[in-house]
Amino acid sequence: MNSSIATDTCRPECRSAVFWSVATVLLILSLALHVWRIDSAPPGFNIDESSNAYNAYCIARTGADEYGTRFPMFFRCFDDYSHDPVVIYTMAPVVGMFGLQRWAVRLPSALFGILASIAFAFLVQQHCRRRWLSLLSGFCFSVIPWLFPASRSAVSGYTPLVWEMIMGWLLALVALRKRSCVLAVCAGLLWALPIYTYSLGRPMSVLTLLCFGLAFVRVLVKRWKVGLAFVFSFTAVTLPLIPIVFHNQAALTKRFQDVWIKTAEHPRVGLIVSNFLSRYPDYFSPAFLFFKGDQNLRQHTGRGGELFVFLAPLVLAGLYCLARFVRSRPCYRFIGLGLVVYPLAAALTPDRMHSGRCVQGVVFWLLTAAIGADFLWRRRVMGRAILLAACCAGVFETGWYLWDYFGPYQVRSRSEFQANIIVALQDCFRAVGDNKTLYISASTFSPFNMIPGADFKPYFYIHLLFFGRIDPLTYQHSGIPRDRVLLYDGSITNPGLLLRCTMSIIPPTEGRTLPLAGATYIPGNPTYVHNQEPVPPNATLVETKPVDGPFPAEVRYEVYEVK
Repeated sequence: MNSSIATDTCRPECRSAVFWSVATVLLILSLALHVWRIDSAPPGFNIDESSNAYNAYCIARTGADEYGTRFPMFFRCFDDYSHDPVVIYTMAPVVGMFGLQRWAVRLPSALFGILASIAFAFLVQQHCRRRWLSLLSGFCFSVIPWLFPASRSAVSGYTPLVWEMIMGWLLALVALRKRSCVLAVCAGLLWALPIYTYSLGRPMSVLTLLCFGLAFVRVLVKRWKVGLAFVFSFTAVTLPLIPIVFHNQAALTKRFQDVWIKTAEHPRVGLIVSNFLSRYPDYFSPAFLFFKGDQNLRQHTGRGGELFVFLAPLVLAGLYCLARFVRSRPCYRFIGLGLVVYPLAAALTPDRMHSGRCVQGVVFWLLTAAIGADFLWRRRVMGRAILLAACCAGVFETGWYLWDYFGPYQVRSRSEFQANIIVALQDCFRAVGDNKTLYISASTFSPFNMIPGADFKPYFYIHLLFFGRIDPLTYQHSGIPRDRVLLYDGSITNPGLLLRCTMSIIPPTEGRTLPLAGATYIPGNPTYVHNQEPVPPNATLVETKPVDGPFPAEVRYEVYEVK
């Protein structure tokens, strides 16, 4: 009898030890998946990554951005204010400490991805009260195709936005349950941060907040002090936007104006609505969710959907629960409203099925799947059989996805991440050192349909700043130093290297070009010819490299040593 009592007492402790052991293993695995080969996978380096990184480097070294503006609230960058402060300011201490290294630039995004998955596990616990379900949901969230590629690059503030949204949601629920004004203030702060994290987070933060208010209106009326503390905190965080509205409105609106649906200079409202309605259903289609996803290889691997296929029966069961209990459970009402509104901003942009512009949707869909899993677990025969089959399929599907991401996808996506030109620039800067000059021919940018201006703007200059490790003070005062990097004009003033392409673009006639900050972008299909640019007579061909894009094998980058 005493032995039986001892065994019964030991069981909860043993179960707890097993749970925390598994949780530790999954956390270590998630961390490894987020940081393994992060400097080279994804390959290359996007211009947005270079821009975020160099502005963070400028802030860390000088307290000003690349234009010399001290501690700006929004960053001008490519004159489109597409880079938001949370991303750059959280990156600043990392690049300030470790320098302009690709792994250092991408590390904050990966850490936010891990924090978001941990927060999501607690959010599932709030709704389902099953710790094993919460643990597995958190791990699934950490490797979900919708978010995993974004967590390994520093293109935009996707992972910080998702973490802020989950934490604001979680703290708001706890604040209402415990009647805690302190937690409500913290929730309001986190719910407002997306305004500073991602351009489309501005309208979506307000929309999701309105949905939360509608879903919990009765609770908020009874616990009005908590609601008032939340509103006060949210409003206080948004107050710094007021002077920007009057003095630099473009900082808030320029990016959205650049990416929203444009049908004409003065489009008709009916046409805008028609285009919106044609895009909105895409984000609920099985093609987007389970089979095809975003076809932009910077956002998605191009294989499968934004969610795993094994989640489909769980999502269906979850949708049934939302519909069945929508009247009695405010949490379910909020999830349902969130599913309705999450693609609104994305549907106002011309790209179809853009996963980044509706990234908050991953939280609503996966939470719906977790609710569905809880529902199936309660059905002891058929429900658990479906759940077991889904879990077995999930192991194989997740493994296949990760194998594809770290394998074939790295080859498929090289062109999207401009990997070849990045390797060429990186190798050239490493070879010239600090005392020689890197000459870059205008033909180098022909594969990107661009003829650069003297300062390499509007875009590629930022790669030169990053890989050339240009001192921020030097650039802020006098631009790119000409003894370090120079647009090749046929003359050599200092020994170094010349980077050129074996093909060039025929200069277009007027009307076929789009002027951009001194450069010329050629839309459509320009005419390419063999590069007739003279090479210095004393130049020695050192190396050739492949070119990004669907060009013949004879089209190559050439690196010459010049004296």
